[in-house]
Amino acid sequence: MCVDDPLDSSKQESFYPIEVSAMVLRTLYNILVKRIGNRKIGKVVITVPVSFTPKQKKETIQACKMAGFEDITSLEEPFASILEYQREHHVKDKSKIIVIDCGGGTTDVACCIFKWRWNANV
Repeated sequence: MCVDDPLDSSKQESFYPIEVSAMVLRTLYNILVKRIGNRKIGKVVITVPVSFTPKQKKETIQACKMAGFEDITSLEEPFASILEYQREHHVKDKSKIIVIDCGGGTTDVACCIFKWRWNANV
């Protein structure tokens, strides 16, 4: 399409934000399915900004379902960072961690004290 060409409004479509999110997630879903060899995708965790309302979190999970994901959990972004840090650095019991997440016009701060509990179901 050239810059001088007018837009043909008869060919334009309107989408709700949840639909656009689902389109992006569907692309990621298809890439993942190819990468893991067409096996079933198990549990999925999607991160959301701390500022998301319950409705926005629900719609994010709905967009994941529209994209093909099934077993979905949402996690606020700073807590996802804490869990990844713990996994990477083998954080010990009673360790204190603070995450400062700057970006997107907000700054989120999350503090955590790790307390390990072992539960065994027999």
